[in-house]
Amino acid sequence: MGRDPRPEVVDPRSSAAQAPAATGPRRRPLLADNAEIPDVAAPGPEPGELTAQTQAVLQALRGLDSQAQAVMAYLMDGFPAAVIATTLGITEQRVRDVTKRARTALKRTLAQS
Repeated sequence: MGRDPRPEVVDPRSSAAQAPAATGPRRRPLLADNAEIPDVAAPGPEPGELTAQTQAVLQALRGLDSQAQAVMAYLMDGFPAAVIATTLGITEQRVRDVTKRARTALKRTLAQS
């Protein structure tokens, strides 16, 4: 009679279930043991500046017509033009046209800010 085709069941707590010992060279840590991690945060806008920029973008979006606002909202949420077109009941070309017009208007408005 041949070997049993069912897999062998191993108790996960047994030594047979443990991962085999690593072979090959030991990986070095990314930082030396005595290296200090800097306390300085990466440069970027301050929270107040970021809030002001966000408010400026929101104000510029409010200046768009309702269709452009809807298209831009869907785009910012990551929806493709085909889904936006179907949802709003317009063509994909219309979505692209509205997007182009809205981006131009936003650039102009935000440049003045």
